[in-house]
Amino acid sequence: MGAAASRSAVWSTIAFDVALNAVGFAYSAYYQTEHYFDMVGTSSFINCSVFALVGTLLRNPGVALHSRQIFLLVTTSLWAGRLFQFLTTRVKRLGGDGRFDAIKTKPARFAVYWIIQSIWIAAVGLPTFEVLSMEPATVAPWIVWDSLGAAVWAVGFAFETAADVQKSAWQNKLGAARKDKFISHGVWSLCRYPNYFGEITLWMGSYMVAANAVPNSYAVKYLFAISPLLTTLLLTRVSGIPIQEKQAKKRFAGNEEYARYVATTSTIVPWFKIKPRDKTA
Repeated sequence: MGAAASRSAVWSTIAFDVALNAVGFAYSAYYQTEHYFDMVGTSSFINCSVFALVGTLLRNPGVALHSRQIFLLVTTSLWAGRLFQFLTTRVKRLGGDGRFDAIKTKPARFAVYWIIQSIWIAAVGLPTFEVLSMEPATVAPWIVWDSLGAAVWAVGFAFETAADVQKSAWQNKLGAARKDKFISHGVWSLCRYPNYFGEITLWMGSYMVAANAVPNSYAVKYLFAISPLLTTLLLTRVSGIPIQEKQAKKRFAGNEEYARYVATTSTIVPWFKIKPRDKTA
C-alpha cells in the first residue's frame, strides 16, 4: 500500500506541475508577455516539492522526515530559489527575453515552450518528487555514498552561483559597452560555460542521493538517471551550448581575442588553460 500511495502521489505532483504551467501559459498568452516563463519554471520545482512533501506528511501524521528527504527538499528549493531570483531580476533588467520576441504573440507556438517546460520540470525533478513522496520509514539509511553525492551537489551549486554572480556584476559594470565584449575572468577563465557545468554537476549530486533511497532497485536508479542525463542533453546538445555558440560565432566574427579565448579554454569542464597549437610548426 505504501508503494502504491507514493506512486500515486508522484503522478499527482506531476499533474500539479502541468496545472501550474497551464495557468502560467494562459496568463502570459493573454497579456503577450514572457516575464513569467522562468518565474513559473523555477518556482514549480519548489511548489511541486512542497506539494509532494505535504502529501507524505498527511499520509504519515506525526512521522519525522528522513534525512535524505530533508536534503533533497532543501537543496532543490535552494537551487530553484536562487535561479528564480537571478532569472526574474535579469528579465526585468533587460526588459524582456529575446527568445520569445517572435512567438509570445502566437499562442500555439508559445504553448510549445510551456509544454516543454512542464516536461522538463517533471523529468528533472522526478527523483526529488519520488523520494519526498515515500514513507520516511521505507527510505534507506544515509551512507557515505550519499555524503559524496551531497559534496558533488555543493560543488555544482557553487560553480553555477559563482558564474551567474560574476557575469551579472560584469554586465552591470559595462552596461551597453559589453555588446562586443565577453567575460573571461573568475570561473569563466576555467571554462566557457561554468554555469552549465554547475547545473549538470548539482543534478548529478542530487541523483546520487535520491537513487540510493531504494538501493536494491535498478529500475529506480535507471529511471532517476533521466534527471542528470536530460539536463546534460539539453545544455550540451539542444538549448544551451549549441545556441550560445552559434550566437557567439556571429557576434565575435573576426575577433582575435575571442578566438584565442575559445582556443585556450575548455568548453564546459573546468580546466587549466589549453596551450594553443603553433600553426607555424
